Amino acid sequence: MANKMFKVGDKVRVKKGLIVGEVYGNYSFVDKMKDYEDRILTIESLDTYGYYFKKSEFVWTDEMLEPAGFDKDLLRDGVVVECRDGELGLVLGDRVLKRTQFRLIRDYTDDLKANDYDTDRDTDRDIVKVYRLNKPCDLRDLFDRTCLELIAERKEVRKMTVSEISKELGYEVEIIKEDK
Repeated sequence: MANKMFKVGDKVRVKKGLIVGEVYGNYSFVDKMKDYEDRILTIESLDTYGYYFKKSEFVWTDEMLEPAGFDKDLLRDGVVVECRDGELGLVLGDRVLKRTQFRLIRDYTDDLKANDYDTDRDTDRDIVKVYRLNKPCDLRDLFDRTCLELIAERKEVRKMTVSEISKELGYEVEIIKEDK
């Protein structure tokens, strides 16, 4: 069996924007599969062809799916992670290997934030993106972004003052009522 991104029991989301008739992996995305777009499903079984969900007759491939959440389940052998400071690391076993250091996976919280036990929290070490290799490459090119496909990204709310919003937009704003 080929190295699969997901395993039985994983919760995954069917990617948005898949094109009917396009081939993803070795299988075409067909019209009826559009009904599953952006839905979160649990992988029921898998084989050499792909993944299967309960009550779905279709074969799904890695290229059609993405992780449903941003947590430690993403940290599987061979994925590449990007920290907030832009540094990349390779997940192997219980470690994230970087160019000059490594970090144990247990040193991250479940939501992939760096857990610095004895210091003030260093947010630069938080994992903000997770990639998989999109083509064969050697060790020299492992962190070359042209070899990587983004599979998950931390979604964060950006906190801003009214003056920061105005500066970002390039004109003055006035907050009249908060949406509920």
